[in-house]
Amino acid sequence: PGMKRVLFNEASIFEETQEPVLLVEGVFDSFPYWPNVAAFLGKPTSQHYDVLVKAKRPLVVVLDADAHVEGWAFAAQLKMAGLTVGFVRLTDGNDPASVDSEWLKFKAKESLNNTF
Repeated sequence: PGMKRVLFNEASIFEETQEPVLLVEGVFDSFPYWPNVAAFLGKPTSQHYDVLVKAKRPLVVVLDADAHVEGWAFAAQLKMAGLTVGFVRLTDGNDPASVDSEWLKFKAKESLNNTF
């Protein structure tokens, strides 16, 4: 239960840059995208939302494929708060660590220009 308030590499969301930070579920998902990544250590919570609405850079939500609906909804909440937010849906059975990292970084930047 204590993990609901923790965002692994939280400091990355406060860097003032236009390079997006990927929001993923787990620490192992974050390794290929370091340092432009933060991990929920599970699924996103209202406590995570309270931290992320203070972000200084674009955010892209990329949850595991089995959580794409939850990820889309969380990204929409952040976008409605006025943040620059993207969302990438992974194909079934995949997570951010199992796909090509260059492909995902490209899709993340591309998603910032799309509505969802």
